[in-house]
Amino acid sequence: MKVHYIAPNIYCCGAGTAADADQITELVSNQLALMRLQTGKQSRLVAAMTLLSERLFQYGGNIQAALILGGCDLEGPHLYGIWPEGSVDSLPYDTLGSGSYAAMSVLEHRYKPDMEEAEAIELAADAINAGIFNDLGSGGCPNVRIIRTDGTTDFLYEYRKQNKVEEFRKQYPRPHTLDLPKGTTTVISEIVTPIEH
Repeated sequence: MKVHYIAPNIYCCGAGTAADADQITELVSNQLALMRLQTGKQSRLVAAMTLLSERLFQYGGNIQAALILGGCDLEGPHLYGIWPEGSVDSLPYDTLGSGSYAAMSVLEHRYKPDMEEAEAIELAADAINAGIFNDLGSGGCPNVRIIRTDGTTDFLYEYRKQNKVEEFRKQYPRPHTLDLPKGTTTVISEIVTPIEH
């Protein structure tokens, strides 16, 4: 799963080594839970961002986790891109990982401030799909986490199912085996080397 729980109002998407993303987000999630118990207050995104970026910086990029941290707190909505070496971007939208160029092209073309929720969900799913279809290492289908300013969240698991292989096979029938008659391919030269045992 590429969407990680950080706090009730904060979630994080990970790219890179899945185990690294799982471990660092779980560590920071536990640290924030302790902070909430001590203070009795909602977690702040700047605190989560600082904990994640400092931990990544300590390891100098050896933790191969690129993270997009998002959520809403008393300061409003925030989105941070956190690179494996600990540097941070704060942008209205962001992409990281091997499919990020294709996803960013969709976001740059269609993003606008103050989008309606349904329109933003479609844009996010289209951007994720662009990353999936244009990169072999980018997952299988979009999962969408919605974090609202009123404190509610929703998770749309496999929001948009990808096309089934069977549907494509029906459209483009081909034989199960490839039978080429002898002589189809011209042999220019032939060398036979006996193998000695």
